Amino acid sequence: MRTLWLFAGLLLMGAHAQTKAEELYLADDGSNCFYNMPMPESRSLKIERNFTKGEKYWLLVVSDIKPVVPLMATVQNSDGKVVARASEAEPATLVEFVPEQSGTYTIQCTTDTQKSGFPVLVIVYTPEKKSPKNFEDLIKFFGDVADFRSEVTKAMEQAGFSSSLHSQYASIIHRGKPYTWTIDIPAGTYAIDIFVDEKQSTVSAKVEGAEVNKSLPIQGGYSFTLSLEKPTRVRVTVDATIGASNAYAAVYVDAVGYKK
Repeated sequence: MRTLWLFAGLLLMGAHAQTKAEELYLADDGSNCFYNMPMPESRSLKIERNFTKGEKYWLLVVSDIKPVVPLMATVQNSDGKVVARASEAEPATLVEFVPEQSGTYTIQCTTDTQKSGFPVLVIVYTPEKKSPKNFEDLIKFFGDVADFRSEVTKAMEQAGFSSSLHSQYASIIHRGKPYTWTIDIPAGTYAIDIFVDEKQSTVSAKVEGAEVNKSLPIQGGYSFTLSLEKPTRVRVTVDATIGASNAYAAVYVDAVGYKK
Protein backbone atom coordinates (compact mmCIF):
# COMPACT_ATOMS: atom_id res chain seq x y z
CA MET A 1 0.00 0.00 0.00
CA ARG A 2 2.94 2.36 0.56
CA THR A 3 3.66 2.22 -3.17
CA LEU A 4 0.16 3.49 -3.88
CA TRP A 5 0.59 6.65 -1.85
CA LEU A 6 4.04 7.30 -3.32
CA PHE A 7 2.71 7.04 -6.86
CA ALA A 8 -0.30 9.16 -6.03
CA GLY A 9 1.92 11.88 -4.60
CA LEU A 10 4.26 11.87 -7.59
CA LEU A 11 1.34 11.97 -9.98
CA LEU A 12 -0.29 14.93 -8.28
CA MET A 13 3.02 16.80 -8.07
CA GLY A 14 3.24 16.47 -11.85
CA ALA A 15 0.31 16.99 -14.22
CA HIS A 16 -2.07 17.94 -11.39
CA ALA A 17 0.25 19.82 -9.06
CA GLN A 18 -2.51 22.28 -8.20
CA THR A 19 -4.36 19.58 -6.26
CA LYS A 20 -3.29 18.77 -2.70
CA ALA A 21 -3.73 15.35 -1.13
CA GLU A 22 -6.09 16.71 1.52
CA GLU A 23 -8.36 17.99 -1.28
CA LEU A 24 -8.77 14.54 -2.82
CA TYR A 25 -12.10 12.88 -2.21
CA LEU A 26 -13.18 9.39 -3.10
CA ALA A 27 -16.22 9.15 -5.34
CA ASP A 28 -19.36 8.87 -3.23
CA ASP A 29 -21.93 8.09 -5.92
CA GLY A 30 -23.24 4.76 -4.68
CA SER A 31 -20.59 2.67 -6.48
CA ASN A 32 -17.32 1.14 -5.40
CA CYS A 33 -14.39 3.57 -5.28
CA PHE A 34 -11.33 1.37 -4.59
CA TYR A 35 -10.23 -1.83 -6.35
CA ASN A 36 -7.17 -4.00 -5.78
CA MET A 37 -6.82 -7.25 -7.73
CA PRO A 38 -4.16 -9.22 -9.59
CA MET A 39 -3.61 -8.78 -13.32
CA PRO A 40 -5.00 -11.93 -15.02
CA GLU A 41 -2.95 -14.12 -17.36
CA SER A 42 -4.69 -12.47 -20.32
CA ARG A 43 -2.96 -9.23 -19.17
CA SER A 44 -6.29 -7.44 -19.49
CA LEU A 45 -8.21 -6.51 -16.34
CA LYS A 46 -11.82 -5.30 -16.66
CA ILE A 47 -13.93 -3.61 -13.99
CA GLU A 48 -17.58 -2.68 -14.45
CA ARG A 49 -18.77 0.40 -12.59
CA ASN A 50 -21.70 2.82 -12.68
CA PHE A 51 -20.89 6.47 -13.36
CA THR A 52 -23.11 9.56 -13.08
CA LYS A 53 -23.79 11.82 -16.06
CA GLY A 54 -21.96 15.16 -15.99
CA GLU A 55 -19.83 14.32 -12.93
CA LYS A 56 -16.06 14.74 -13.28
CA TYR A 57 -14.05 11.67 -12.31
CA TRP A 58 -10.37 10.94 -11.95
CA LEU A 59 -9.34 7.28 -12.22
CA LEU A 60 -5.93 6.67 -10.64
CA VAL A 61 -4.50 3.40 -11.98
CA VAL A 62 -1.36 1.95 -10.38
CA SER A 63 0.68 -1.21 -10.89
CA ASP A 64 1.86 -2.02 -7.36
CA ILE A 65 4.98 -4.07 -8.11
CA LYS A 66 8.75 -3.72 -8.37
CA PRO A 67 10.12 -3.42 -10.97
CA VAL A 68 7.23 -1.26 -12.12
CA VAL A 69 4.94 -2.36 -14.94
CA PRO A 70 3.38 0.20 -17.34
CA LEU A 71 -0.39 0.05 -17.69
CA MET A 72 -2.75 1.44 -20.30
CA ALA A 73 -6.16 2.40 -18.93
CA THR A 74 -9.36 3.07 -20.89
CA VAL A 75 -13.05 3.58 -20.13
CA GLN A 76 -15.66 2.05 -22.44
CA ASN A 77 -19.40 2.68 -22.56
CA SER A 78 -22.06 -0.05 -22.77
CA ASP A 79 -21.59 -0.23 -26.57
CA GLY A 80 -17.87 -0.95 -26.17
CA LYS A 81 -16.81 2.49 -27.41
CA VAL A 82 -13.74 3.99 -25.69
CA VAL A 83 -14.85 7.29 -24.17
CA ALA A 84 -11.72 8.08 -22.12
CA ARG A 85 -8.15 6.83 -22.00
CA ALA A 86 -4.76 7.48 -20.45
CA SER A 87 -2.37 9.53 -22.59
CA GLU A 88 0.20 6.70 -22.48
CA ALA A 89 1.02 3.49 -20.63
CA GLU A 90 2.66 4.25 -17.27
CA PRO A 91 3.07 2.51 -13.88
CA ALA A 92 0.80 5.22 -12.39
CA THR A 93 -1.60 6.98 -14.70
CA LEU A 94 -4.62 9.23 -14.40
CA VAL A 95 -7.71 9.07 -16.62
CA GLU A 96 -10.06 12.07 -16.60
CA PHE A 97 -13.64 11.18 -17.43
CA VAL A 98 -16.97 13.06 -17.61
CA PRO A 99 -19.80 10.65 -18.60
CA GLU A 100 -22.26 11.87 -21.20
CA GLN A 101 -24.83 9.43 -19.84
CA SER A 102 -25.38 7.75 -16.48
CA GLY A 103 -24.92 4.00 -16.59
CA THR A 104 -22.49 1.11 -16.48
CA TYR A 105 -19.03 1.59 -17.97
CA THR A 106 -16.01 -0.73 -18.21
CA ILE A 107 -12.61 0.29 -16.88
CA GLN A 108 -9.96 -1.75 -18.71
CA CYS A 109 -6.32 -1.98 -17.63
CA THR A 110 -3.85 -3.71 -19.96
CA THR A 111 -0.10 -4.23 -20.15
CA ASP A 112 2.22 -5.07 -23.05
CA THR A 113 4.65 -6.85 -20.73
CA GLN A 114 4.58 -10.62 -20.23
CA LYS A 115 3.93 -10.28 -16.50
CA SER A 116 0.67 -11.21 -14.79
CA GLY A 117 -0.51 -11.74 -11.23
CA PHE A 118 0.81 -8.40 -9.94
CA PRO A 119 -1.56 -6.10 -7.99
CA VAL A 120 -3.45 -3.46 -9.97
CA LEU A 121 -4.98 -0.63 -7.95
CA VAL A 122 -7.80 1.51 -9.32
CA ILE A 123 -9.12 4.44 -7.26
CA VAL A 124 -12.04 6.62 -8.33
CA TYR A 125 -12.02 10.29 -7.25
CA THR A 126 -14.40 13.21 -7.76
CA PRO A 127 -11.95 16.16 -7.77
CA GLU A 128 -14.64 18.85 -8.05
CA LYS A 129 -17.15 17.40 -5.60
CA LYS A 130 -16.35 16.83 -1.95
CA SER A 131 -17.35 13.53 -0.41
CA PRO A 132 -17.78 13.00 3.34
CA LYS A 133 -14.42 11.27 3.81
CA ASN A 134 -11.01 12.66 2.87
CA PHE A 135 -7.65 11.18 1.83
CA GLU A 136 -6.12 11.19 5.33
CA ASP A 137 -9.07 9.20 6.70
CA LEU A 138 -8.56 6.61 3.96
CA ILE A 139 -4.83 6.22 4.69
CA LYS A 140 -5.44 5.71 8.42
CA PHE A 141 -8.24 3.21 7.79
CA PHE A 142 -6.23 1.07 5.37
CA GLY A 143 -3.18 1.27 7.65
CA ASP A 144 -5.15 -0.05 10.64
CA VAL A 145 -6.66 -2.84 8.54
CA ALA A 146 -3.27 -3.80 7.06
CA ASP A 147 -1.77 -4.13 10.57
CA PHE A 148 -4.65 -6.35 11.70
CA ARG A 149 -4.51 -8.53 8.57
CA SER A 150 -0.74 -8.94 8.97
CA GLU A 151 -1.26 -10.37 12.46
CA VAL A 152 -3.96 -12.73 11.18
CA THR A 153 -1.74 -13.92 8.31
CA LYS A 154 1.11 -14.75 10.70
CA ALA A 155 -1.27 -16.74 12.92
CA MET A 156 -2.60 -18.63 9.90
CA GLU A 157 0.92 -19.50 8.72
CA GLN A 158 1.79 -20.82 12.16
CA ALA A 159 -1.34 -22.99 11.99
CA GLY A 160 -0.27 -24.41 8.60
CA PHE A 161 -2.49 -22.35 6.28
CA SER A 162 -1.58 -20.12 3.34
CA SER A 163 -3.57 -17.26 1.83
CA SER A 164 -3.36 -14.99 -1.20
CA LEU A 165 -5.42 -11.92 -2.02
CA HIS A 166 -8.04 -12.47 -4.70
CA SER A 167 -9.51 -8.96 -4.58
CA GLN A 168 -10.08 -5.94 -2.37
CA TYR A 169 -12.74 -3.25 -2.55
CA ALA A 170 -13.65 -0.17 -0.52
CA SER A 171 -16.62 2.19 -0.54
CA ILE A 172 -18.16 4.97 1.49
CA ILE A 173 -21.23 3.75 3.36
CA HIS A 174 -23.93 5.83 5.00
CA ARG A 175 -25.97 5.37 8.14
CA GLY A 176 -29.11 3.38 7.44
CA LYS A 177 -28.03 2.44 3.89
CA PRO A 178 -26.65 -1.11 3.56
CA TYR A 179 -23.99 -1.48 0.86
CA THR A 180 -23.63 -4.53 -1.41
CA TRP A 181 -20.62 -5.65 -3.45
CA THR A 182 -21.12 -8.19 -6.24
CA ILE A 183 -17.95 -10.26 -6.67
CA ASP A 184 -17.12 -13.05 -9.13
CA ILE A 185 -15.04 -15.69 -7.34
CA PRO A 186 -13.44 -18.82 -8.88
CA ALA A 187 -13.83 -22.30 -7.41
CA GLY A 188 -11.89 -22.87 -4.20
CA THR A 189 -11.86 -22.06 -0.48
CA TYR A 190 -11.99 -18.41 0.51
CA ALA A 191 -12.07 -16.05 3.46
CA ILE A 192 -14.13 -12.86 3.07
CA ASP A 193 -13.25 -10.19 5.62
CA ILE A 194 -15.24 -6.98 6.05
CA PHE A 195 -14.05 -3.89 7.94
CA VAL A 196 -15.70 -0.57 8.85
CA ASP A 197 -13.68 2.41 10.12
CA GLU A 198 -16.19 3.23 12.87
CA LYS A 199 -14.93 0.61 15.34
CA GLN A 200 -17.52 1.44 18.00
CA SER A 201 -20.35 0.73 15.58
CA THR A 202 -22.38 -2.43 15.44
CA VAL A 203 -21.58 -4.09 12.12
CA SER A 204 -23.81 -6.67 10.47
CA ALA A 205 -22.86 -8.46 7.28
CA LYS A 206 -24.08 -11.31 5.11
CA VAL A 207 -22.88 -13.31 2.13
CA GLU A 208 -25.39 -14.51 -0.47
CA GLY A 209 -25.03 -16.73 -3.51
CA ALA A 210 -22.89 -19.34 -1.74
CA GLU A 211 -23.10 -21.48 1.37
CA VAL A 212 -21.03 -20.04 4.21
CA ASN A 213 -18.98 -22.55 6.21
CA LYS A 214 -18.32 -20.21 9.13
CA SER A 215 -18.81 -16.60 10.15
CA LEU A 216 -17.46 -14.70 13.13
CA PRO A 217 -17.06 -11.09 14.29
CA ILE A 218 -13.59 -9.53 14.03
CA GLN A 219 -12.13 -6.15 14.90
CA GLY A 220 -14.35 -3.60 13.16
CA GLY A 221 -16.29 -6.10 11.08
CA TYR A 222 -16.96 -9.71 10.14
CA SER A 223 -15.16 -12.69 8.63
CA PHE A 224 -16.69 -15.45 6.52
CA THR A 225 -15.26 -18.67 5.10
CA LEU A 226 -16.79 -20.50 2.16
CA SER A 227 -15.94 -23.28 -0.28
CA LEU A 228 -17.00 -22.95 -3.91
CA GLU A 229 -17.19 -25.98 -6.20
CA LYS A 230 -17.52 -23.78 -9.28
CA PRO A 231 -17.06 -20.10 -10.21
CA THR A 232 -19.74 -18.16 -8.33
CA ARG A 233 -21.12 -14.64 -8.24
CA VAL A 234 -21.26 -13.74 -4.56
CA ARG A 235 -23.06 -10.78 -2.98
CA VAL A 236 -21.53 -9.27 0.17
CA THR A 237 -23.67 -6.79 2.12
CA VAL A 238 -22.60 -4.69 5.10
CA ASP A 239 -24.69 -2.49 7.36
CA ALA A 240 -23.30 -0.51 10.28
CA THR A 241 -24.98 1.48 13.03
CA ILE A 242 -22.33 4.17 12.68
CA GLY A 243 -22.11 7.09 15.05
CA ALA A 244 -21.28 9.52 12.26
CA SER A 245 -23.32 9.86 9.07
CA ASN A 246 -20.80 7.90 6.99
CA ALA A 247 -17.83 5.57 7.17
CA TYR A 248 -15.38 3.61 5.03
CA ALA A 249 -16.11 -0.06 4.47
CA ALA A 250 -13.70 -2.51 2.85
CA VAL A 251 -14.01 -6.14 1.83
CA TYR A 252 -11.07 -8.49 1.25
CA VAL A 253 -11.41 -11.82 -0.56
CA ASP A 254 -8.51 -14.21 0.13
CA ALA A 255 -7.93 -17.66 -1.34
CA VAL A 256 -7.08 -20.05 1.52
CA GLY A 257 -5.26 -23.38 1.41
CA TYR A 258 -2.89 -25.67 3.29
CA LYS A 259 0.82 -24.89 3.16
CA LYS A 260 2.75 -27.44 1.13
